[in-house]
Amino acid sequence: MKVILFNGYDVWGGGEKWNFEVAQKLLSAGHEVVFIGPANGELFKRFNKLKTTQPNLDTLEFPITDKTYLNIVKQMVFWQLLNQINADAFVFNSYRDVRAVGWAVGRSHIKKRILRVGTPHAPKNKWSYRLTFKNGINTFVGISEDCIEAFRKTVPEFLEGKTIAKITNGIKLDEFVPVKKEIGETFIFGNCCRLTEQKGLSLFLQAMKKLVDQGHNVKAIIAGDGEDKEKLYNERKDLGLDSVVEFTGHIEKTAEFYPQIDALLFTSYFEGTARTILESYACARPVIAFKASSMAEMVNDGVDGYFAEAFSADDLAKKAALMIADKKKVLEMGQAGRAKVEREFSSDATYAEWVKLITK
Repeated sequence: MKVILFNGYDVWGGGEKWNFEVAQKLLSAGHEVVFIGPANGELFKRFNKLKTTQPNLDTLEFPITDKTYLNIVKQMVFWQLLNQINADAFVFNSYRDVRAVGWAVGRSHIKKRILRVGTPHAPKNKWSYRLTFKNGINTFVGISEDCIEAFRKTVPEFLEGKTIAKITNGIKLDEFVPVKKEIGETFIFGNCCRLTEQKGLSLFLQAMKKLVDQGHNVKAIIAGDGEDKEKLYNERKDLGLDSVVEFTGHIEKTAEFYPQIDALLFTSYFEGTARTILESYACARPVIAFKASSMAEMVNDGVDGYFAEAFSADDLAKKAALMIADKKKVLEMGQAGRAKVEREFSSDATYAEWVKLITK
């Protein structure tokens, strides 16, 4: 079977990582893969390198812009390209890309036209999306119920006549292993994420301040980089937490981060399937998260972590204090988290689901 993977972005992120890994699973199962995207993109470069050892992999350049859907010449060129490739399935990884080339894909001979949605936000109900969603895709896959529900609530007509499925993100269990750590006198919370507003790190700092003011012996480690770095550094200083909260910057091997902490204090406002939570569980570290977005699907309250009232620094601190007071339970919750990812979030299992959905 021949599968086209399309990604119009030039940056490397979670969606691009998924594209790269699912391609390798398809290739190992004996299928042909054609990647189409901008030549200056990191994903295109990685595929170009990979195809030197993979005879069933090809790459084709096709850059897009926010106005590609209005360019009838580019639409016809892409339509002709699809006819030449003669693929059996086409996989989008963002609704921006559906708008860009969905018209051409919908008029091609390709029978299976799939959109993977990794964020719980739907596009605006504009004619350009209505037109391209109508014929450009026939299978909609969310990585969480929250991703699917975002479309059902705001643009239900975009899902009419589509096959709808959920396939979560997965974790490579051999890369993230439990490392036993005795919890000392100082309880260490952490988070590993981009330093952006979405991640709610101002609430993380406020919760740490409340714990310190209550007399708890705590430290925190935040790994990651991003556009809010200076803002968060200033907030840490203003709260008097310079000696309490450490920002490590970007870390390449996140598996080395979790053994340093006792629990994950996860403060995102929304996520598709939070990879950080999966990594923390895989390393047997329990999680405190807001009961919101897909986090509500991932934490078993009181078993492998705690829910905090959505976007409340007070309740974050309250749930953190529960962990500080019962270190034995923290270790038990960590083991429960590891068991959960082994049972529900193995990347081998989730990618097997993808290969089956794409090729069946």
